Formats: sequence, C-alpha cells, structure tokens
Amino acid sequence: MLEVRSPAVVPSVPARRWRLLRSGRLPVAFVVLLAVVTLNVYAVPLPEIGVFGAYILLGVTLPGMLWWRALSGTPRSPVADVAAGTALGYALEVLTYIPARWLDVPLAFLAWAGVTYLLFATMPSLRRHWPARGNPGEVPVGWSWGMAGLVGYAILYSAATFFRTQGLSWPGNGAPYIDLPYHLAMAGDVKHHIPAMFANVVGEALHDHWFVYADLAATSWATGLELQTLLFRLSPLPMAAVFTVLVVVLAHRLSGRWWTGIAAVVITFFVTAPDPYAWTGVLVPSVGGVGLPWVSPTQTFGAVLFVPLALLLVDLVRRPSGLNGRWVLVAVLMLAEVGGKATFLPLALAGVTLVLAVHLIVHRKVHRAAAVLTGLCLAYVAFAQIVVFQGENKGLRFAPFHLMRWHEDRLGRDAGLPLQRPVLLLIVVAIYLVSWAAVWGGAVGLLRRRRWRTDPAVVLLVGVGMAGVGAVCVFGHPGLSQGYFLGSAAPYLTILATTGLAATLPEKRPWRVALPALAAGAVAIWAIESWVAIARPHGGNVVIERVIPYALLAGAAAAVALVLVLTGRRGLTWCAVPVFALGCCLYSGYAPRLTPLWSIAEAAPVTDPERLHVAEGGVTAARWLRDHSSPDDLVAVNAHCRRSAGRCDNRHFWISAYAERRILVEGWGYINGANSRAALIGQPTMGTLEFRDPKRLADNDAAFLRPTTETVGGLRDTYGVRWLFVDDRYPALTSELGRFAALRFRAGHCWVYEVTS
Repeated sequence: MLEVRSPAVVPSVPARRWRLLRSGRLPVAFVVLLAVVTLNVYAVPLPEIGVFGAYILLGVTLPGMLWWRALSGTPRSPVADVAAGTALGYALEVLTYIPARWLDVPLAFLAWAGVTYLLFATMPSLRRHWPARGNPGEVPVGWSWGMAGLVGYAILYSAATFFRTQGLSWPGNGAPYIDLPYHLAMAGDVKHHIPAMFANVVGEALHDHWFVYADLAATSWATGLELQTLLFRLSPLPMAAVFTVLVVVLAHRLSGRWWTGIAAVVITFFVTAPDPYAWTGVLVPSVGGVGLPWVSPTQTFGAVLFVPLALLLVDLVRRPSGLNGRWVLVAVLMLAEVGGKATFLPLALAGVTLVLAVHLIVHRKVHRAAAVLTGLCLAYVAFAQIVVFQGENKGLRFAPFHLMRWHEDRLGRDAGLPLQRPVLLLIVVAIYLVSWAAVWGGAVGLLRRRRWRTDPAVVLLVGVGMAGVGAVCVFGHPGLSQGYFLGSAAPYLTILATTGLAATLPEKRPWRVALPALAAGAVAIWAIESWVAIARPHGGNVVIERVIPYALLAGAAAAVALVLVLTGRRGLTWCAVPVFALGCCLYSGYAPRLTPLWSIAEAAPVTDPERLHVAEGGVTAARWLRDHSSPDDLVAVNAHCRRSAGRCDNRHFWISAYAERRILVEGWGYINGANSRAALIGQPTMGTLEFRDPKRLADNDAAFLRPTTETVGGLRDTYGVRWLFVDDRYPALTSELGRFAALRFRAGHCWVYEVTS
C-alpha cells in the first residue's frame, strides 16, 4: 500500500510572530544591540566590536558550551548552557594559553577550540550535543526580559560611571583609576612572557592571581585588539553578563522559582547597607557590585569561574551518583580558579566541609561526594599557596575585627565625648550585624522548612556565606582588601535570602505581601532620615547621633513583627520583616545606582594638565617603544611616583602598561611583600613605602639626573638596560642625556632614547 502523508502544517504569520515574541531571541538581540551602540558611542569602532564578538562567540562560548553539554549531564535550559559554557570557555582558554605562551607559540592556544569543533563534528556520541537541549519554553518570557533589563542596566551603569570617565585616548585616559595601569602592565607582561613578572620592577616574579591577564593576553593575540580597549571596554562586558545570568540560574536551581533569581540580581545591583543618616554615608561597606567588573578585573574573572563551579557543587552534593562528567568540569574550573582570585577556593572549601560535617552529624555517615570535594579543594588551595602565590600573603593577616576597628577609629575621631574603645567597637559590631541582617535576613525563612535545613545545597551556600563573613571579621589587610571575601560570598548569601523568602511568601501572588512590605521599609528609612536631619543637635555626640538611627531602624522592624503577631498573622513575620528591611536597604541604594544614568551622555574625563597622571604624548611614545623594541628589552624610566602633592605615591605603572615592556624600576606599590611591609610598620597603605633596593633606584636615577658614560653605561652593563624613557615633567637632563644615548622618538612630554654600545 502506498503511504499517504499529510502535508506539513506551516504556522501562520501571526503565530510565528507570537512565537518570536515569546522566545528569548528578542531579549538577547536587545542586549547585544544596546552593548554595540554603547561601545560605539564610547570610542570603540564597529569593526573592533565585531572582531571581539566573533572571538568570544566562536573561540570561547561555543566550544565551551559543547564541552559543558557533553559533561554536565542532565539537560538544562539553553540560556544556562550558553552562560556556563562561556565561563568554561574562559577557563579552557587560559589553561591552554599558559603552556602555549611558555612554548613561545602563543596563538597555539586556539587549537583547543579547533580540536573541540573537530571532535564534536566527527564523533557520533558528541555530535548530538550541537542542538539546544531542554525546552526554551520552560523559561518564562518575563524572566527573559527581566534578565535583559538587568544586563542592559549593567551596560548603561558601566557607561555612566566608567566609560565616560575612562577614555581610550589622551587626555581621556590621562587620569585612569589608580589600579587600571597596573592591570594593563601585568596583562602586557603575560602577553609576552611566561613565567610572568611584575612588569614595573624587573626580577619580581608575579606571585598573584593573574589568570585574568592571560585571558586579556590571549584575546589580544587572537583579535589584534589593544589591551587597553579590552580592559577599559570589551572584556568585562560578557563576563558581567555571564555572571548575572548564572546567579539567576543558580537561584532558580536552589528554590525552583524564577523570580528568586531576578530578586537576587536586583539585590546585588541596587541594595546597600541601610543609610539612616544621609549626611555621612553608610558606615558598613556596600555589598553591591555593579561597578566592580571594571575596577577589579581579577575579582570579576574569579566570580565568573565560581558561579558555574557552585552550580556543579550543588548538583554533586544533592545527587552524588551518576555525574562523572561533572567531576571533570569541577577539576577544570577549580584549576582555573587557582589563579583567578584567591578568595574563592577557600569559600568553596568552607562550603563542602560544612556539608560533610552536617551530613555526618544528621545522618551519622560520610557524604562521599562532599568528602572527595573537600580533599580536592584542599589540594587546589595548597597548590595555589605553594606554586602560584609561593607563600605570598599580600599583607593578609589574622587581625580580628580589623575592619570594624577601622570604622571604630573613624567614630572615635568624630565623637564629641571620649568613649572606651570596647564600647566603640561594640557599637560598630552591632551596626554591622544590623546592616547584614537587613540585607540577608530573608535567609532565616529557610529554618521554617525541614527540607531546607537539611538540603546539602543550602548547607553548601551557608558555608560559603559564613566563610565570607567570617573572613571579614577575623582577617586584616592594610588596604582593607579582606572585604573581597565578603564581596565574593555576597551573591550566595543573597541567593539564600531570596530562597528563604520563597519558602515563606505565599505561593500565589507573593507580591501582595512583598510590595507593601518593601514600600513600608522605604517609608520607614525616609522618615528616620528626615527626623534625624531635623532633630540632629548641633555639636552633639556624633556616636549617639549615629546609634539612634540604627536603633530606630531595628525598632521599626520589631514594630512590624509585633503588629503582625497581634493581628493573627504570625506566619507572615518570617517574610514580611526581612522584606521590610530590604525596603530600607533598597531606598538607601537606588539613588546612587540610578542617578548616574541621567548623566550618561556627558563626557567627564579629567582634562586639567596638573591632574593628569599620564603625560601628554605618553601613550604614543610608549607604543612607539613597544613597536620598535623586543619584548625582552629592558627599559629604565625617570618617573616612579604618581603626581600627588606632598608625597610620593609609588603606584606609578602607566609606562610599563602602554610600552608592554619590563622596567628596571618604575612604581613598586604592589610588588611582593609590599602589603606585608606596610602592615609590619603600621602604615595604612603600601603606596608610601620606600623602594627596598635603594642602590638600584639610585643607579637608575643617576642616569637621568647626572648622565655620564659611567651612569648611563652602568645601566647597560650592570642591569642590561637597552632603552631610556623620560617624562620631562619629572627631573631629567634631556639635553645632556642625548650625548650618551641616541634620541629615537619624542612626543609631547616624553622622550625615548636607545642606549647603544
């Protein structure tokens, strides 16, 4: 018999349009278009945007996604695969670039992507991972647009707060954020050398979390783009987007509700510690991290690698059997995290160790997956400390309540009446606890449900959060960098808080409770601010003035709980009070997060010549030197201090940053041991330390201040210096120097000499 086939049903045009509207393609297109337009407005040409986008898509995201799909097991949504695959792609990119650069064939790292495509195109068992897994319709369209809005906000906020103040050409890049030239210099060294050194002080090995510099270097090799364009504009954008998406995915994985992820990102973006006294600013450091991707690329890179690792750890502690491929992913991501950011692996170790301990206490048997993960984390932490950091602690030391004592000193200086230090410290610690409870108090809702109290995934994130808070409380650092532990743990504390709220809010129409509580919190903090501003006694005790508003805030939350109990709605206190506190924090945080957007189109770089750190002609001269010298050539410079009145700020890095060459001695603020020396002698920062090799510094400066055959030739013969770079805003006899070295290039204030034999 002949088989009669019915004709294929072709969806109508309105049906196709409706399907397009409900898919996630339009939100993605919106984000991409917004990013392209914003970058182009801020001086990135469209061809460079296209080259970078093509590399990220084809060289990072797609091959990483294929391996993620092949090894991660249970099918998930396509958006989770793309985001997690991109993070995995960054890890594999860095781990292949390092040996390729060490073998002096830097572009060979691209082979990992090529091999991936070859394997997944030819092997039947791998070929099935090309199509999207999961059901895209499972992701609510509102969630997709919510995510697009949050990522779009991050792009616009970056433009408003960073792009418009940090230009790509002089004078827009003449006064960069203090750490950016350092990051740029380290990326330049990793681009040309493995093992890497501090480019600004030759001979100082780079014992630091430096893998983000390998990512920047690899991207520069693959695309031909300037490192400055990558660091100041392009590279952090996809990392911020991936981090945002994966935080939402992890929150959904934990709670089973999509809105918890959106809420977690909103809290991360907009919520700060409550500020009940508007004239001083918050006492507790903000937990929001919108601007962080640009000013701390190491933190950004570490955070991007840690979220997919957390996803895997959650799955492994919940379902330890039948997930062999995920162990491979865990090993790869942990290895990349070894040099990503030093704060994250200890947090993971704390999380899996707590799972192991709680499971042993509750079930009286060993959680095998947690035991293996604990051993794996210990091995990687030991490897990081011994091999990567080689014992360098960057000034981090055991100093209980160091951050609180720093704020205690501020309160003591401002206080109208002398108080005993234990009393001041107790006040500050109480303010910290109230503030943290206001932001993350929703996590107490998890205690109401037994399944949440014993869920290994919840215990894991509790361990991560407790480790972050504990590290802030017990460690000290001259630059207060122990705060990075809390910043690293904050998203996971936020996920716990939103999951706790999901466990206590009504399943149907939760907004009927959440919105009034949020509004009440905002009104309460506004009322407290207004009352304090009116009632503040002139010349009164500043300590009392700052304690009373926090006491009023705690009293307002207690009043909300009392009203609910007296009206017979006792169960709502578990969610209404934390949401009320979030309303206070949201009111404190929205203005500084939204106000900059109104001035997004206004260019605001520093143009006053007296305030410009980078000299006129400096970038041009440094890049000429880069293009006309060997990566192994050594340079001596006459500038060591940032231009600041009255003192030498030794964080001067821009010459090594733009020349991509190693300097005999430029700025030494961040070299090995600087933070430890600052802590040892009681200085608040390493920026005013003297150079620990005074003879080298004296020999260097003598060539510029007293140029002779002996001083200039001594740099060449003793240290191997091949080039001299002069910024004539600093002392130097340029006319005399030309008698002993050949002037090769001059631009603005900068002179480039070659030391000939």
